[in-house]
Amino acid sequence: MNLKVYTAGPMTGLPLEAQVNWRTQIENYFGYGEVLSPTRPTVLSTDEIGCFNRDLWDIQNSTCLLFNLLQPVEQISLGTISEMTVGHMLNKPMIFMIDPATSHKLYVNHPFMKGFKALWVTNLTDAISLIDEIHGR
Repeated sequence: MNLKVYTAGPMTGLPLEAQVNWRTQIENYFGYGEVLSPTRPTVLSTDEIGCFNRDLWDIQNSTCLLFNLLQPVEQISLGTISEMTVGHMLNKPMIFMIDPATSHKLYVNHPFMKGFKALWVTNLTDAISLIDEIHGR
C-alpha cells in the first residue's frame, strides 16, 4: 500500500512554526510516501472554501490520518473535529496524538472522541511506528 498520510490538528491561535514543525518531521521520516498538510498552499483557490474542498479531497484519498492534539489550545478546533468525523465515516485508519496533561480536556474526555475508531498515542515516535505498521513496513 502506498503511504498517503493526512496530517491534521488545531491551527487557530498557534504560531505557524507550531503548525508546521511536526508535519516537517513526518515528511522527513516518510520519504517513501506522500504527506498531505492543510498548511500547504492550494492550487484550486486561496480562499477558505478552496482549502476546505482540498482538505476533504486529501482525507478521502489518504491511506491514514494523523491528528496532533498534543499542543495546549484554548478551544477545540471545529475543523479538526470535522476532519475526524469525515475520516471516521470513511473508515480511514486514524491516529490521535493526545496527552491528558497537555491536550484540551474536551479532546481527552468527550464521549465522541472515545467513539471515533482511532489509535491513541502520546508522542510522534509512537505515531510514526503505527503509520509504518498500518502500511506494512
